[in-house]
Amino acid sequence: MRSALVCLAALAGCAAPGGRHVAVESDLPAPAIRQVVAVLEEAVTAYRELYAGVWDLSAEAPVVKVRLIGNPEEFKRIVTEAQGAESGPGTQGRYLHKSRTLYINAGRGDALTPAALSTAVHEFSHALDHLWAGQERPQGCPFWSFEGRSDYLGYSVLKGRLVPGAAAFSRDTPEVLEKTLAYPLTLKELVDMKGKAFYDPKHVNSHYVLSWAFVHFLFHGDGGIHAEGFRKYLKGFPDGFQRVRLEAAVGNLDNLDAPFRAYLRDTLMPAVREAASP
Repeated sequence: MRSALVCLAALAGCAAPGGRHVAVESDLPAPAIRQVVAVLEEAVTAYRELYAGVWDLSAEAPVVKVRLIGNPEEFKRIVTEAQGAESGPGTQGRYLHKSRTLYINAGRGDALTPAALSTAVHEFSHALDHLWAGQERPQGCPFWSFEGRSDYLGYSVLKGRLVPGAAAFSRDTPEVLEKTLAYPLTLKELVDMKGKAFYDPKHVNSHYVLSWAFVHFLFHGDGGIHAEGFRKYLKGFPDGFQRVRLEAAVGNLDNLDAPFRAYLRDTLMPAVREAASP
């Protein structure tokens, strides 16, 4: 397979903050590679702005190896070999922290689909958590925060560009959100959820969506009154992310259930429908 090692600054056509961020290995057409690199460059900037004052991000941003794989079967084989086990059904991307490599099932076109771009940003956010902010989920970052914050950026890919805070919902469909609206899970149950329950195939999509929506609510809901507390909570790494710390920062979760569900229904759902319209 022919591969190309691509540096971010050269493809993005602009100065990259902190130096090079992405090295892409792929045999995809150059336009597809340029598209991915540009969006991931935007993700670095968005991550720095989003978590300024939360973690020390003054160091040079890390270089992440990105493998864009055009054949779905080849993607599955490569990722299985790299991680030593098969991924769950429907896996479209994977970041492996030991090799500092991000794998994306990218398709064969001159441009990635919205779902593939969204997945790339989601997994890249995991890489930034690991390499830049020093976080790694097994060390204590809870599943709702780990996945929800990555989807906050991943679901912000709108018409091929990263628009932080948008509810483009690129990796799923409005129907998935409709189903989640009827899923009876409280915020306390979501926040306390461990890995086996979170990734239960019967409900994993709803768990991802609720985690994204809760992070979006904490940053923007109720006029943004929870954002400062949420950032204060995030500063607690690596001393713990217990629910008691979250509630001390943003309020009792029982009292947030109703406004959160209203935000999901009345703010996020219309935004997702609009983004999905032709």
